[in-house]
Amino acid sequence: MDTTAILNNMGSYVKRVGRTAAKPAVLLYLVLKDPATSKKDKYIVYAALAYIVLPINLISAKRIPLLGWVDEAAAIALAYKKVKNNITPDMELEAENMLDRWFSR
Repeated sequence: MDTTAILNNMGSYVKRVGRTAAKPAVLLYLVLKDPATSKKDKYIVYAALAYIVLPINLISAKRIPLLGWVDEAAAIALAYKKVKNNITPDMELEAENMLDRWFSR
């Protein structure tokens, strides 16, 4: 899955979880796009973002809403913790701008 496909599919996740909860996922996306990010870190981010955008999960948020959202949040939180040192102030600003666009619609 390329980064464009991930971004296109993130919109529904972002709207579902809200701006504050979505920010780490958006930052992960920006870390993924950064050429300075190591391959190892990119694999971690790909796995976490794919988990939230692909329809197949260990625990379905549609069947068991609360528990389904917890496993998605855990995937994002673990990936964020692993790669947070890659996040730059420019990425923080870009994430805010992206969230502004999603939530102004």
